[in-house]
Amino acid sequence: MLTEPFIIAFPKVFEAEETPNGEMKHSCQLLIKKDNKKGLAALEEDVKRATQRGKEKLWGGKVPPFNNLAIRDGDDEVASGKKQPGNGYEGHYFINCASKEEDPPEVVIIENKVIKPLLRRSELYSGCIVIADIRAFPFNKAGNKGVAWYLNSILLYDNVNCQRLDGKQKAADAFAKYAEAAEDSQTEVEGELI
Repeated sequence: MLTEPFIIAFPKVFEAEETPNGEMKHSCQLLIKKDNKKGLAALEEDVKRATQRGKEKLWGGKVPPFNNLAIRDGDDEVASGKKQPGNGYEGHYFINCASKEEDPPEVVIIENKVIKPLLRRSELYSGCIVIADIRAFPFNKAGNKGVAWYLNSILLYDNVNCQRLDGKQKAADAFAKYAEAAEDSQTEVEGELI
């Protein structure tokens, strides 16, 4: 399924990283504003279908209790201490998406109405708005059962009109006062030469 435009957090999509259980995966989290009813409904519908497949094919005709839900509440995670306040989770639901090391997600942009690979990896960061191609799937692995999200591809939708979640600011913003001072001092120097 293609998501609505969501906020991406912790994008580890270009290089696979080791998960706590020792697997190498590409991953990210997608944050969904709680008032985005359309986007949330589409996710819930995909989870419902995956849960039905799991019930029929993996879990012996029953839906087991899940250790982690496929769609999690950011406010609950912040309140419990699992997520830090101020990192964008307040007022959002979120999902964890991943793909296998040997199956990295494509990351693309649209330039002049043409879809192209994103070449400058630094343009994708926590806080960007993306549209993702994901799918919910049921799993039964080492006694752990549930529904997870597979990450197929990502479209960088907007990295200008968004707020970084990692606290890093653009160099132009960080050094703006020096640019103004340099402009003032350049004007003074030019005035002396005339």
